[in-house]
Parts: sequence; C-alpha cells; structure tokens
Amino acid sequence: MININKLIYNNLRNLFVFLILLIILIIILFIFYSDSEELYTSILVGDHSGFDLNSSALTFGLVESGQSASRAFNITNDYNFKQKFVINGKGEIFKFLTVSDNDFVLMPKESKRITATVRVPLNTSFRTYEGKIRVYQRFSF
Repeated sequence: MININKLIYNNLRNLFVFLILLIILIIILFIFYSDSEELYTSILVGDHSGFDLNSSALTFGLVESGQSASRAFNITNDYNFKQKFVINGKGEIFKFLTVSDNDFVLMPKESKRITATVRVPLNTSFRTYEGKIRVYQRFSF
C-alpha cells in the first residue's frame, strides 16, 4: 500500500528544490547576463586632415600626425530597469583612442552622450588604423 503522506512529502520536497534552483538560476542570469554591441572604428593618418561623417561606424577620417579628432555617440538604456554599461575595444586604433566615460549606470530610458577622441602622436606612420568598440550592458542592482 502507498503511504499518501510520504508521497505528498516527497512531491512537496521536489517542488521546493525545483523552485530554489529556479530562483538561483534567475539570480545568476541577472548577475551575469550581458548584451553587447560592436561598432567598427578607424582613423587614417596622413599629411592633411579630412572628415568622414559615416553614421554606421565610428570613423575619424584623415588626421595629421600630432593632431586629434573627436566623434560622439549616444548610448540609451531601452529597458525598464537600471543597466550597467562598459565600453572597451580591440585593434590598433586603441593606442590612440579614449572615451569620455567607459563604465557607468543608466536609469530606465536614460541616455548618455559619449565622446571618443583619437590623439595621434607625432611621427605616426601614414596608414589606416582600425578596431572595434564594444559596448557591454547588463542588469544593475
């Protein structure tokens, strides 16, 4: 004969364990979930200056050795909760490039304007330097 009390106890215990594991998984996802976007960026170092107003990439155009150039872009938190944003990148251009803020929190629907600046040292070789800026975002407590 089946012991009903024991069966109910085992089912409740299994349900409790399942709910605890589900809660832990949700917490881990909120802590470690990260979304990112990548943006191509480049600079052409030459003997005179010229603009590149490409709106689908962060291009600085033609910049003389010893000069600098800046471009700005907006980051918006489209979610209904706080988001932490971290900006970093890769590629040759990053020996010249800095951003105005690379680690910040935005409230829901808030935007922030970021300025990226390249400073080309004197005697830099004339050629194109490329890379990618990556903007990471994740849930923030």
